Amino acid sequence: MQTSKSIAIPLLLLLILGYSFSGCATSQGVKNPALAPQSKNSSVSGRMMIRESSMVIEIENVENAITQTKDLISKKGGYIESENLINAKRAIISIRIPSSILNTTLDGISQFGVELSRQITSEDITESYIDTDARLKNAIALRDRLRKLLDRAMNVQDILSIEREMTRVQAEIDSMEGILKSLKSRVDYSLISVEFKTETILGPIGYIGYGLGWVIKKLFIIK
Repeated sequence: MQTSKSIAIPLLLLLILGYSFSGCATSQGVKNPALAPQSKNSSVSGRMMIRESSMVIEIENVENAITQTKDLISKKGGYIESENLINAKRAIISIRIPSSILNTTLDGISQFGVELSRQITSEDITESYIDTDARLKNAIALRDRLRKLLDRAMNVQDILSIEREMTRVQAEIDSMEGILKSLKSRVDYSLISVEFKTETILGPIGYIGYGLGWVIKKLFIIK
């Protein structure tokens, strides 16, 4: 009988296969923190850290400051992610720099003018990375099993069922690979957001206006 040769794919089997990478992977990720990928740019050994920073620099000339920054970043192996020249007196640029030299790069940029503020944030993504990586490995294993089932399928219904499941699993694989790639990139290259602005120097009329504003304010508020 041909029935014994065909490979039927009942719904229960698909549910079991799907569970093998959606449920089990998460527990693997949580219970194996030692499996975290080692990154030379992680600020904590064995952990994956995303470090981002922002700073405000008061400078004499916006365009000169941007040119100096570009030269510095190029020498340090980084790159400009975005550049927004708001006007002749203000600009904001986003920089990606190897995380291992984040602090020294910030110190270098601060030399272009007067540093008004600096902020650095850190986010530990180790468990998230491990969990996603574990689910990816389970999804790949599921895809390989489905391929074997497809090779043994004998009728159109089985073939179509397996192919639909393979399409779904492949979409999951592509998504998780993209997530891991993005996380790794953010760990290796820190983001620096720099605002350059020129000092505002008031003229005679400007000082008069400032003084009038101060007097009016004191009429309503003493302290």
